Amino acid sequence: MAFAHLHVHSQFSLLDGAIPIKQLAPAVAALGQEAVALTDHCNLYGAVTFDKTCKGAGVKPVFGAGLWVDPLGLNHRPTSARDAGYHLLCLVENEQGYLNLCKLITSAIFEGMHYKPRVDLDALREHREGLIVLTSGSRGPVRSAFLAGREDKASELLEPLTGIFGRDHLYVELQDVGLPRDGEANAFSRSLAEAFSLDTVVTNSVHYLRPQDAPTLDLLQCIGKGQSLNHPGRQRSPTDQLYLKSEEEIREEVDNNCQGILG
Repeated sequence: MAFAHLHVHSQFSLLDGAIPIKQLAPAVAALGQEAVALTDHCNLYGAVTFDKTCKGAGVKPVFGAGLWVDPLGLNHRPTSARDAGYHLLCLVENEQGYLNLCKLITSAIFEGMHYKPRVDLDALREHREGLIVLTSGSRGPVRSAFLAGREDKASELLEPLTGIFGRDHLYVELQDVGLPRDGEANAFSRSLAEAFSLDTVVTNSVHYLRPQDAPTLDLLQCIGKGQSLNHPGRQRSPTDQLYLKSEEEIREEVDNNCQGILG
């Protein structure tokens, strides 16, 4: 049993990931980790290079992607990106899962684009086979609702996902990435997972390889927002902890619950 990073954004999470795709697998191997997932935002652009470099480094690749889910349906037209749904991670379990993830990504881009490429619950229900789903971090259905002071909404959003994917294919994420209230959010996530009889999984929302790479992500996000680094009052990331951590670091941060494990 060994820890595996299951929430990872490469350069193909456009303007929100600072990991050169060819460097990911060697960095994972250097940490002595045996597997890693690639979960870029609504695309599989890095899949082929990821697969080849993982094989070269002796690392098991886990294919996946982050999807935006609008629980109100695709006819819902929010007035801001913030209201355009929540984030989920979909990991591929088998060949059918890969095909279904491709269908979901295609549908999100060509049918669900409104601020973000979105899918709805009906699409998840239709293409659920072969996918393992994680509830993501601060923009996921559980953590975002908790941070907004809407604990009831977290339950409301998690319930249909449990019905769609079942308790064997849906996991509640825990993260300690140096953001305010991480500890409180983890405690709430654990309690909610227990209420729904779901297992939890520890992730790190990896966006760069080393702590010193955090300014690169900051720069990319400025480009995405059309702001300069010196823009007055701009929102800055309060953490440099979104890096590829060792298993020891992860276990120190999220004690008593390190289920980010691949057997």
